[in-house]
Formats: sequence, C-alpha cells, structure tokens
Amino acid sequence: MEKASIVLLKESEIVKLVPLMRRIYPKEHSIFNKDSILLYWNLKSGNYPYVQWYVVKVDNKIVGFTRWYLYDTSANKILLMLSWTAVKKEFEGKHITTQLLNISYSKVKDYWKKRGLNIVGIWVETDTLNIKARHFYKDFLSSIGFKVQEKIVSGLWGDEGVVFIFGVK
Repeated sequence: MEKASIVLLKESEIVKLVPLMRRIYPKEHSIFNKDSILLYWNLKSGNYPYVQWYVVKVDNKIVGFTRWYLYDTSANKILLMLSWTAVKKEFEGKHITTQLLNISYSKVKDYWKKRGLNIVGIWVETDTLNIKARHFYKDFLSSIGFKVQEKIVSGLWGDEGVVFIFGVK
C-alpha cells in the first residue's frame, strides 16, 4: 500500500465523494435518497474557506474524507464543526482516519491562524449507539489539546438519539 496523502478537495470535485457519503447516509435510511439531493445539500452547505473538505488518497484513489466547517466566530476566536468523516470499509482500523483528521486539522488551524483567528472549540456529532466513533472523536480531540465534553440528546434522530462531543480549549 502506498503512503496516504491528505489534500484539500476543490468544490468541483465533491461529486467524487458521493459513494463514500453513502456510508453516512444510505439511500434507504435517509432524506437524501437520490445522489443529486445529497450532492446539492453538501454543495449548498457552505463554500471555501468556511467549509473545507479534505480527502485521504492511497494509490492516488480517494479512500476517505472529512469536512471542517466554520460554525461561529467572535473577535479572534472560532468554533469549528467536524463533520462528514468516512473512510472505505477496507481502510478501517488502519489509522487512515487518524492521519486524515490530524493532518487536515493542522492545515485548517494554520489557515485560520494566518488570518488572526484561533480555534477555541470543535464539535462533532454521532449516533449514541456508535460507541466506536464516540471514543475515536473523544480521543482525537484530546490528542490535539482540547478538553472533551459529551452531551447526549435522546430522540433527536430516531430512537437512538445523538451525541454532541465538544472539544474546548
């Protein structure tokens, strides 16, 4: 396997992510039952630099992605949302997602720092039943220097609820 590379994705290339997005929103369990709706929603959710999509490539093929979203700002401080993170099933457990998040976070942090803004918080959400993801995101946020808090909201997305995981400086 070739070394993984992490690159910023151009908005015009987001269409390439639709098959991987289906790991998050399968057609049969989603309001995004058509690829065109899923793609449209993502394209309209924000533009660079406020939304930054990063992909991880192995052997020059996209095997995963994540999205960093500038959620809010006050003075020289910003709050980011980390969302839409997925890797191909065959790359799970190979630290690809960890590399993707660490390198993309570093690039996003540098981008905003050059503009005089400091990241003071990051939040991410997942299903309450996705224990593996909950631990992964908490470990990631801790590893980059954030104090981690978790808030469970029952019944927000179906029976299982949703977990909001906050990293605060």
